[in-house]
Amino acid sequence: MTEPKTAVDPTWLAEVKEISAAVTAAVKNLVTLPDDPYLARQRVVDAKNKLERTTIDKTPIERALQKLNDQCSLARAEFWDRFGRACEQHKWCLDGTTSRRLLCHGIFVELADEKVLVKELSLSFSPHVPSAISILEPEVNLLVPQKFNLEEFGELLLGAYENVPGKTERPVEAVYRAAVMLSQKPAFWNTQKNSSFTKLTRPAFRARLTALLTSDAEHHGSHLHFGTTTDPAGMWEIFSPGENRCVQVGRLYFS
Repeated sequence: MTEPKTAVDPTWLAEVKEISAAVTAAVKNLVTLPDDPYLARQRVVDAKNKLERTTIDKTPIERALQKLNDQCSLARAEFWDRFGRACEQHKWCLDGTTSRRLLCHGIFVELADEKVLVKELSLSFSPHVPSAISILEPEVNLLVPQKFNLEEFGELLLGAYENVPGKTERPVEAVYRAAVMLSQKPAFWNTQKNSSFTKLTRPAFRARLTALLTSDAEHHGSHLHFGTTTDPAGMWEIFSPGENRCVQVGRLYFS
């Protein structure tokens, strides 16, 4: 006995099924929106796109989208004020007054359009402060950890300085690269696996230089000093405790 054929057009059924799936996906996206207005806005836009082929009234979505656009604009306009207050709560220092500021003497945070960028760490996120703090916190903790041995870093820096050829002043960039190499344990050189690599990021190196300057510690009777350079490619921005601001340096030496 053969099964009865449906009287409904299969093409129409396929279209209804597609629309039903779009509505289900849209509702799922809209039921619980994230606190970050930028992420929430993207969810609403995605839901709106899914419902384009339907005759469902999209006025509520348009209203929600306008509200989220306003929240995003406000989050961007007030980012530095909100971020500054959050940094105070975390006891993080924040230096600068422009769209690019220095966090905890190590991390340059830049506000560009609707993104916050930390170029040296390849980070990009929205100007929603709670999200920014959550992303930046592990990076801040790596700058100068609580149990960080400043004396050992001074020895590392002096060793890196001595590994760079030159006269009294040596390029900061070259000393940094030498310090990265000297930071590696024998296990890395034996296996050369990523898991054995000891990270020394540019922000961490910058923050530790400032910590060293702040301590004014001696290393084999020598003190750390900075010099200038005319080479933009070798320029580093370091927070100077003595001047209480960021300065551009290109060379360092011990005296």
